Amino acid sequence: MSNSKRLLSKAELGLVNIAAKEKFRYDLNRIHVTEEYTEATDGHCLMRVKKDEMDPTDYPLAGIPGHEFKDDIDIQIPIDSIKNLKNPAESRLPILKFACVSTNDKEVYVSTTNLQTVNSVTIPETIQEGKYPDTNQVIPKFKSDAIKFGLDARLIGKVFDYANKHGNKRFVGMTFTIPKDYDGVSAIQIEFKTWSGQEVLAIVMPCRI
Repeated sequence: MSNSKRLLSKAELGLVNIAAKEKFRYDLNRIHVTEEYTEATDGHCLMRVKKDEMDPTDYPLAGIPGHEFKDDIDIQIPIDSIKNLKNPAESRLPILKFACVSTNDKEVYVSTTNLQTVNSVTIPETIQEGKYPDTNQVIPKFKSDAIKFGLDARLIGKVFDYANKHGNKRFVGMTFTIPKDYDGVSAIQIEFKTWSGQEVLAIVMPCRI
């Protein structure tokens, strides 16, 4: 039995902002889509998003090119191709908020639809010839006693935005400090310097996740 077409959420498509932008990093100027997740890296930052549980067989197929994948899905989609793809429809139908990935065994297609028109981009077979880097090698294997803490993305975003605006223009080094016996409910301390060398101290309260 062949595999279903693969759906990509807006969060997965948004990984284009994580992928490398420099043309000489052609092997990283793309997102990597597998059966279980989509990922992207620029060689310094890696982000991986697990696939949504939306059933691909429910996707409206009228006008969608290609067919289902016969083998495990392991494809690479250049960021330039995704930029040419119209955003998934803003619809009351949740399924239309996804892009659909299909194939003809040589080329890969990424498509969106609003039930009236279909927008598709074609990924040539040659893009799939090179293997995407094995990112599992850089993902830490934490032990059960690893320290974890939760942060509100909006709060930590305020600190990052401030650091990007007022910190060193080339590199903003940030130091995170927590106690060795961190309890998970105490404040997180963040330190960095402005472009002129001023020391900045930020305190962010954790949150339950």
